[in-house]
Amino acid sequence: CEHNCTNTNGSYYCSCFTGYRLHKKRFCSDIDECSEGTSGCNQLCSNTLGSYTCSCHNGYELDTDNHTCIDIDECLTNNGGCEHTCVNTNGNYYCLCNYSYVLNHDRHQCDDVNECANGNNACNHICINTIGSYYCDCNSGYHLISNQRYCIDTNECSTNNGGCQQHCHNTVGSYYCSCWSGYYWDTTTNRCEDRNECSSSYSNRCYQNCHNTEGSYYCSCRTGFRLSYGYRCYDINECASNNGGCEQHCKNTDGSYYCECNVTDGYALDGDNHGCSRNCSTDPLVCQQVCHSQNDLLNCSCYPGYRLSDDGRTCEKIYFCSENTTNCNQICTNMNNSFICSCNDGYELQNDNATCQDINE
Repeated sequence: CEHNCTNTNGSYYCSCFTGYRLHKKRFCSDIDECSEGTSGCNQLCSNTLGSYTCSCHNGYELDTDNHTCIDIDECLTNNGGCEHTCVNTNGNYYCLCNYSYVLNHDRHQCDDVNECANGNNACNHICINTIGSYYCDCNSGYHLISNQRYCIDTNECSTNNGGCQQHCHNTVGSYYCSCWSGYYWDTTTNRCEDRNECSSSYSNRCYQNCHNTEGSYYCSCRTGFRLSYGYRCYDINECASNNGGCEQHCKNTDGSYYCECNVTDGYALDGDNHGCSRNCSTDPLVCQQVCHSQNDLLNCSCYPGYRLSDDGRTCEKIYFCSENTTNCNQICTNMNNSFICSCNDGYELQNDNATCQDINE
């Protein structure tokens, strides 16, 4: 016998060690349990002389029965070498990365995903990459809405009037300031400054006087003119109202007027340049000899020896002797502005200078 010999009554028989098979009743040949499928190995079988060994694929290990292969949970040891997440599978494992990371070529490390570079972002203006994420920002004049992704126009005018002194005009992505009518934007002071409309013939419509005010101006006219339509000046006909205050004649001029009196009637303008009055000094020729004035009334009189004519102004000489207006008894002689009495020879004039009495020679 090649292996075992067992004696029996009158004979014997041969047997083989475990893992061998009797051949020709006395020889032993190795049994290939692996090829015959009798090993009971769960995965891999390696035949040996008189026996065999079981082994497992990568990712598995033999159980205590040395036949069954059970999965190795690689994630239990150092997280399988994964930087982020380790996922165990039957006989294997794989690594996963957190959101916004991508698995490195070594299949274990995780690299940041630059969402801004690959276009995988929701920003409509500016994308700023961070480790493991990104955030959005807006161009000047815009702001993010509540989703922190989308930018819309900022109405700068809604806050403190955009900092504008007067008008604020919002535009898409910006704004600008302007000034009220009557003001202009001074690039030196960056403020709205009053425009002096009176200094420019383009903006000053006044016919005569222009008065600048803050943000505007107004027109006025010289004395003797009235304002019309806010800027035109027309002559005031002072004579049309109460004769301009003139007592007799009113003469309108451009921007003024003056009074006149009936000079032919002996009237002259008073010191107030409105009233008219007559007096001897204003019409010295009204009376031929003596003029008397009182309360605008003129009266003429004559020198002694003259009388006032019927025209009330001229004087005529009185010839007393011829008019028999004397009381001379005998002889009457006219003198300048008077007369004298005298007597014939043989008579003498009495104390009354009129009566003649005989002289007793």
